[in-house]
Amino acid sequence: MNNSNNKILLIGSGPIVIGQGCEFDYSGTQACNALKDEGMEVILINSNPATFMSTSGIASKIYLEPLEKNTLKEIIKIEKPKYILGSMGGQTGLNLQKKLNETGVLDQFGIIELGTPTQTVNLTEDRVAFYQLLQKLKINAPKSISVSNEEELNKQSKNIPYPCLVRSNFSLGGKSSVFIQNEEELLLKTKKLLTTQGNILIEESLLGWKEIELELLKDIDDNVMVIAAIENLDPVGIHTGDSVSVTPLMTISDAEYQTIRAVAKKLITNIGLIAGACNVQFAINPKNGEYRFIEVNARISRSSTLASKATGYPIAYIATQLTLGYRLWELKNRITDVVACLEPSIDYCVVKMPFFNFNKFPSAKPFLDTAMHSIGEVMGIGGNFKEAFSKVLHSFETPPQTPKTNSLDLIQEAHYNRYWYILDMLRAAKITIEELHQKTNIDLWFLDQLKELVELEQLLKKENIPIQYLKRNGLADSDLAKQLKTTEQQIRELRHTKNALPAFRFVDSCAAEIKSSSSYYYTTYRGSSDSKPKNNRKKILIIGSGPNRIGQGLEFDYCCAEAINACKVLGVYPIMFNSNPATISTDFSLADRLYFDPLDVESLLNIYNFEKPEGIIIQFGGQTSLNFAFKLAKTGIPLLGISIETIELCENRLAFYNYCKQKGYLCPSIYQSDENKGLDLETINFPVLVRPSYIIGGEGIQVIKNREDFIQTHSKDNILYCEEILQDGIELDVDLISNGKQCIVIGIIEQVESVLIHSGDSTGVFPPYSLPEEIIDQVKKQSVEVGLNLKLIGLFNIQFVIQNKQVFILEVNPRASRTIPFLSKATEISWAQIALKIILGEQINLKQLNAIAATKLDRFYVKGSIFSFDKIKGTYPCFSQNMKSTGESIGVAKDLGLAYYKAKLSSLNTKQNLRILWLVDIAQYVNNVQTLSEMTAYSYNLDKNGKISPLYSEYSAVDTNFDIVFMPNSNHVLDKNTQEILTQINDQGNTLYFSSHRAIKMTLKALFFWKTKISTDDLFSYS
Repeated sequence: MNNSNNKILLIGSGPIVIGQGCEFDYSGTQACNALKDEGMEVILINSNPATFMSTSGIASKIYLEPLEKNTLKEIIKIEKPKYILGSMGGQTGLNLQKKLNETGVLDQFGIIELGTPTQTVNLTEDRVAFYQLLQKLKINAPKSISVSNEEELNKQSKNIPYPCLVRSNFSLGGKSSVFIQNEEELLLKTKKLLTTQGNILIEESLLGWKEIELELLKDIDDNVMVIAAIENLDPVGIHTGDSVSVTPLMTISDAEYQTIRAVAKKLITNIGLIAGACNVQFAINPKNGEYRFIEVNARISRSSTLASKATGYPIAYIATQLTLGYRLWELKNRITDVVACLEPSIDYCVVKMPFFNFNKFPSAKPFLDTAMHSIGEVMGIGGNFKEAFSKVLHSFETPPQTPKTNSLDLIQEAHYNRYWYILDMLRAAKITIEELHQKTNIDLWFLDQLKELVELEQLLKKENIPIQYLKRNGLADSDLAKQLKTTEQQIRELRHTKNALPAFRFVDSCAAEIKSSSSYYYTTYRGSSDSKPKNNRKKILIIGSGPNRIGQGLEFDYCCAEAINACKVLGVYPIMFNSNPATISTDFSLADRLYFDPLDVESLLNIYNFEKPEGIIIQFGGQTSLNFAFKLAKTGIPLLGISIETIELCENRLAFYNYCKQKGYLCPSIYQSDENKGLDLETINFPVLVRPSYIIGGEGIQVIKNREDFIQTHSKDNILYCEEILQDGIELDVDLISNGKQCIVIGIIEQVESVLIHSGDSTGVFPPYSLPEEIIDQVKKQSVEVGLNLKLIGLFNIQFVIQNKQVFILEVNPRASRTIPFLSKATEISWAQIALKIILGEQINLKQLNAIAATKLDRFYVKGSIFSFDKIKGTYPCFSQNMKSTGESIGVAKDLGLAYYKAKLSSLNTKQNLRILWLVDIAQYVNNVQTLSEMTAYSYNLDKNGKISPLYSEYSAVDTNFDIVFMPNSNHVLDKNTQEILTQINDQGNTLYFSSHRAIKMTLKALFFWKTKISTDDLFSYS
């Protein structure tokens, strides 16, 4: 490569949505590291402030700007890069690179595409053209028919064998693909797809076939290697991202594997991929071994992070090097210190299980299909399948309860909790594995493994089985305690007396065939440990946040990664403990030692007793890590930076309410149950919040609007307390940092939406834009007082509501918050690193840092919430105290309207056919004459009967349609008619959601910028 101009533009993947998650932050960070190691000047653009890849120092220059063509063109004008790399940013990155190519921008500036060129994107995503290539290469693909209009559809519908699969071009996460059972259903569902997609493919059904993924690398000389072969337990019909999967292959014969391996190599060398990573998916008929090619992703895929963490092979790093022109045999795997062209071979088993948030969308059908629904995943590593599978089951903090309905129906329909239900039915001996196989098409071998797990549990009650045998076959301490009706502590003591102790094995991609080393470990009760702990430095153990989910996402992994970096600066030995394969914190080159195991007490104590660190850090992994405080209360393990007493005071709602009253702080009234009479409903000022303590993302919170609803949903005798709602206030998120003597406010974020909406779903503005200085000063003063009084060390977060010029305190979160990455990017200070140093006793001048941060406040920073409503079929957009956003975006500008516009633009696929949906209480309009007068540009009529109706109008300056839906009351309770309207709008996609008159006023300001281009002067960047 000619390095006279070594600038390269790297496109990130943007906000987290279902179908494109934090795994692309990991791959993008790896790409930045590889490019910098090769002396390249990396120009990164990403609109997601929560990502680690957008941290100062990861790239040479970072632009926090919307991922859209015009913005990229302005950045290209400034930076004049020689190369562009879009294949590390998921489908978003590739699609943007394609747009820049096809509109002539790349030619205009002489930019060279690396890795995956536009012609490859077009070929692999255009299913018709790609099918023709498969025929030419004599690769078996599903028989298919291309349809581009309704006339062709009607003509072909008689000749199609049913069931069939309908797919669209250029889709993300399996969206716009559906299995069709008959001609009537085909005509009904496909006409709608034709309208939105323009061209579709109707394919032969492969329902019930086994599904296999291959992760490959290719260099410029067409050398191809398979990094991992991943087998899905679930058959074709469930999206691979939603399937439980395993590597190495368990039920595929070597002959079958060699066939699809050869086909994958032939394919990858004929699609125009220059060099880099590629994912290929196959179906195999379990009856005769016949294969069908399904699809290829000619880029870093969602599964590449799983394959990397499963094998210890840094796929994204090596793939990036390959795009620069290296051959596989010229490179080295930095993790195992062996040549990169050596294909991984593992002597352990890895199982991945997806994490779903259907509980956030009660109207959605909780069943899986060809579209992806999961928001995160966990991975388990074990000596055999049962041990690995048991680990993923125990990686979920709250396993599902046995359903009241027929479990078999739920299993057959692919309910997202089906594996727990399968185990329940096997325990109850209600079904055989043969019958389960007939209902689910899950291979008999996997079902037999699950049956063996259940049989071990049942045998334990009858016979004195050696505990070593039970542990080697996957039974956790909690399982043994449940079956023997004892405690986990007693099981641990029994294990120690029987010497049933875990071995600590490193993830070795060479399967011990070649001498290698690694700092990446898992526990197993098979064999002996690979190494001893190092005791030459001060050690701390950092607990991660587990699977990504709504309410606890990428932001906390960013904090964990920054804490690890701070340890390295201090010369402290950081040990990372997590179960999420898609994260930065589980990058095996980051921490000095990484342990990949379920986030449960058994695993934590095993690691702690082996490594003997000075203490445990629970501040950075969200509510998951914080909740370990109570689980470890009786173990004597030191918690660094916080006490259990402080956590209990902050997290227990009643205790915190009493604390506020004692200190004289205003807070919402709490209505408490009387021991003898329960709640006195006559004294309650409705609406109220019913909320548990120790929760994530508003989980379990309910808004109850009147006495009648209270009586219908709760018994006044079995509820402990409920809280007053401050409906008409303005909510503030305040992040702080303290060393016990000094405490400073990092940032105050003013929420634009109603206080009835979870702050994670609201648009936030930093610094506050509408409050008088005296209120801000009062908030700062009270925040600092609370931090010092509670003796909080490190990061913490306080939420306030400002109502009638009074300051009410809602809650204190004694840990890093969701907004820390956002504020870190805004102030250009790594507050997580500062917090870790404080916790470990470093003397930090916080007031000096505060002065530095204040110099950055010459512009507005807007945090937008990103939703995946359109990815969950059968649901509708609706906001409440229960958080629903899957990610976030940032908009930065000196003009607040422009910053707001940028943040909202980041959530769109395109500016065309935009729908704006305002879920607003009619009373807000009646009581706000100013907002009504500002909306005179709109042509609309309120329904005089008070009924909800969608209203459509054209805005004079904007080429778009608006759907305006007025809510019936302030509690966002929808009738069925409204739900149907919202569901229809939601299904059409590309929608922005708002829920307050404040948001509408802000939007009117932002619309001014809709048809103007973001100029170079408006771009925000840092090094």
